This record gives sequence, structure tokens and C-alpha cells, in this order.
Amino acid sequence: MSTTNVIPYKRTSTFGASCEYVPEAGGPTDLDGITVTSDIRDASGKLYICTVVVTSLTTFTVSLSDTSKWAIGSAYWDIRFTQNGVIFFTDTVVLSVCNNVTTE
Repeated sequence: MSTTNVIPYKRTSTFGASCEYVPEAGGPTDLDGITVTSDIRDASGKLYICTVVVTSLTTFTVSLSDTSKWAIGSAYWDIRFTQNGVIFFTDTVVLSVCNNVTTE
């Protein structure tokens, strides 16, 4: 598992990301015919399935509305692409999850 980024993250914040698909050499040139999925695994090992919306041939959003149950510590996030049975992933992003201070 490749981990290249660590991002501080406050539990209970809505998780959202706007993403751009950048093809690797020899890979698909765009998202046409590709299924995009994404999950986050928190420090306790619980898996959260994100909502992915493809917005164009090269862009998509990833979101999760409820993060209140995420365990404090490191959570791991990646994105999976599937085309004709071939699966490839992004690098893994580490979310450093901490408690929120302000409640309302």
C-alpha cells in the first residue's frame, strides 16, 4: 500500500473531494466505460463506502456525509477504477482524524 499524503481531518465534518482523473502512460485516456468507487477505512478498521459522482470524462466527486463515528487516529482513503475487469487504484491518502472542538 502506497501512502503519500497525510491530511488533518476533524471528525463530524462532511467529507468531500473534487477529483481530476489524470491517466498514466498507456492507461485509459478518460473515465468513459470506467466504474469509479471509493472507500475510507478508519483507525478501528471499519469501512465506510463513499458516494462517487462522475461529473465529466475527466472529473468526479467523492463524498461521505456522516463521519461522526470515525475512530480517532489514522484513516485510509483510496479510489478504485474498474474497466473491463481490470482494476487499478490511486495512491492511499492518510487522514489524521481528530475530535472536533466546536459542536454548534
